[in-house]
Amino acid sequence: MLISYEQKEKLLDEFFSIGANNNVDHNKTMRKKLLDYKNTHEKDLQIEDALRILDIWEKELNSNDFEASFEIAAPIIKRLPIDSNERWDFYDIRILASVIDYAGTYVDVYNFSKKLLNELEKHSRQERYLHIKLAIYGNASFRLLRAKYFDSNNLVPSRELEKWFSEYIGETLFLCERLDLQDVKAMFQIRKGLFYHDEEMVIRGFSKLKELESFELYRMTKDEADEYKFFQNFEMSKTQINKIIGASIRKRRKALGLTQEKLGKMTQIHSTYISKMEVGAMGVPAFDLFKISCALVVSADYFFQEISGAPGSDNRIVQLKVLEEHTKNFTDAQMDYLLMLTKSMPNIV
Repeated sequence: MLISYEQKEKLLDEFFSIGANNNVDHNKTMRKKLLDYKNTHEKDLQIEDALRILDIWEKELNSNDFEASFEIAAPIIKRLPIDSNERWDFYDIRILASVIDYAGTYVDVYNFSKKLLNELEKHSRQERYLHIKLAIYGNASFRLLRAKYFDSNNLVPSRELEKWFSEYIGETLFLCERLDLQDVKAMFQIRKGLFYHDEEMVIRGFSKLKELESFELYRMTKDEADEYKFFQNFEMSKTQINKIIGASIRKRRKALGLTQEKLGKMTQIHSTYISKMEVGAMGVPAFDLFKISCALVVSADYFFQEISGAPGSDNRIVQLKVLEEHTKNFTDAQMDYLLMLTKSMPNIV
C-alpha cells in the first residue's frame, strides 16, 4: 500500500523536528521509516536528502571525515534551486538548513564549510546566496564557540581555533551589515564577546537587542550566555565584578591578620598592585588569583561567592584548567615555587 503525501509530510516533519542525533536507536528507526517510504514510491529527492543527512551525521560520529561527509552533502547542494527566484519548497529550506547545521559540527569545520561555500558560489551570487553564506558562517562560528568550552575531544589547537573563529565572526558581522540585519549583528557581537571573555561587548550586544526590541533573539542569546555561565548577570559591569573580588581578597586578608605587604611577599605580587586589586581599580589575572588563594588558604571560588549565579565548588575544575594554561611556559624554578605553595596547603584544591 502506497503511503500518502500527507504521510510523507508527517514523516519529514518528524525527521526535521528531531533530526539526527546521538541516539542510535532513534536514527535506526528514522532510517527504517524513510526507507519504507522510498521503497513504496517513485524516486523522491527530499526523502533521499533526508537519508543523506543521516549518513552525514553517522560519518561524523564514526570518523570525523569531512571529505567523505562533503561528498554525501554535495548532491543536495547541486539539487536545490539556489539560482531560482521562485519561492522555495518548505522542506527544501529545512534540508539546506540541516546541511549548513552539520557543516559546523566537525572538528575540521574550517575545511568543510569552506568547501560548502565554494560549491554554493558556483550556483549563485544573488542576495539569496548572501543569506545562505551568512547562515553557514553563523552556524560555524556558533559551533566553534561551543567547541571551545564544551567539546573535550576537540583536537584543534586553541590559537588555530581562535583564528578560525575570528574569520567566521568577521564574515558574519560583515554580511549582517551588508544585509542590514542589525539585530542578528548584535547577537553575533554577543557571541564574539563570549568567545573572547569581553563582558563589555556582551553588555553592548544585549543593550542593542533591547533597543531594537528583538526580544526573541534577546531571549535566545541570553540562554546561550547562561549555558556558558560566563555572564549570567551580564548587566553587572567589569568594574563591579572587580570590586566584589577585591573586597573578598581584603576581607580574607584581614581575617588572617595579614598586611598588604605581607601578602605581597607571600605571593610575589607588589603591594601596590594588591592595593589596586582590593579596591577594584584593576582586575586580578588568573594566575595571581591562584597564588592569592593559596596564600589566603581558600579555593579560588571563594572570591566569587558574592556574585549571584557564580559557579560553586565545580569551579575547581575550571581553576585547574586555567592553571594548566597559565603554567605551560613556566620555568622549572617557577613550577617548584608553585609546588611548594600547594604542598604546604594541601586542602586548597
